[in-house]
Amino acid sequence: MENFELNEHSPETTEEDVRNLFNQLNPRDQLDRLMLFMNIPHDRRPSKFLTIAEQEEVIISWAKDDKSLQRLAETIRGLIEKQYK
Repeated sequence: MENFELNEHSPETTEEDVRNLFNQLNPRDQLDRLMLFMNIPHDRRPSKFLTIAEQEEVIISWAKDDKSLQRLAETIRGLIEKQYK
């Protein structure tokens, strides 16, 4: 089982922490589920024409604006945990 903990040196979730969690998703493209769980407004969701990495950056940007970076990390962590069940 992979380690999907956040940066233990920082009390706050960082963008890099979230990127590391995205990298552990298998399959990588679970963004529709993630956006549904996060209730990201349709007008803030990334275009399907972007690469997965670009879509992830749009989601991170929304989470920062919404002050939801920690919740985003927790939601991704939940998806990762389900991979191992």
